[in-house]
Amino acid sequence: MKAKSTIIITLMFSSLIMLEGCYSYNSITENENIEAKLKIDDNALIVLTDGSSIETEAYRHIEVTQPMEVVTGYGMQCRGTTNLRRFCDTMDVGLLDSLGMCTIDDEQFFVCWLKDGTFVRFKDEDYLYISKNAEKGLWCVGKLDVNGRKSIVKRIIRTDEMKEISIKEFSIVKTSLLFITGIPAVLMTLFFMLWTGPG
Repeated sequence: MKAKSTIIITLMFSSLIMLEGCYSYNSITENENIEAKLKIDDNALIVLTDGSSIETEAYRHIEVTQPMEVVTGYGMQCRGTTNLRRFCDTMDVGLLDSLGMCTIDDEQFFVCWLKDGTFVRFKDEDYLYISKNAEKGLWCVGKLDVNGRKSIVKRIIRTDEMKEISIKEFSIVKTSLLFITGIPAVLMTLFFMLWTGPG
């Protein structure tokens, strides 16, 4: 039983490492019109001129170029106590029934009630609410890294603050190399574990 558990854990860990290795960052600079290049469904690492960086994921950032009132983020759409589906999108506040903070199972969520009777709940680090008076620029929520010290931030990033944006992309070349070299290594490890037994 212990050997089986160890094998399962090994497979899961190896799969995560291989999956992460299938991605790479493609950098763009301020001369390439950063805002136009960064799409709302991109995962990105934004490097600032002060040397710090912000890692932000899909639908946790949005470029504000004109007055708008929207909610964008990654959450869970529910009906009552039933989870219906993962939600990853942007909603026009004018099309919502209402919105606000709500406590669910002793945890605080930002909740958007839809007109069909369902609602979408977001954790604080997974959504942005953009008001009509929001300043123009790139708004994001993500992990701020200042000399290795990390924290969650929700803020606007002005153009003159941005040094570089690296967009996380799926790499076919890396994926191929990982499967060619990674799978045999995992199989050899599992074979050795099975051969030697639980000890």
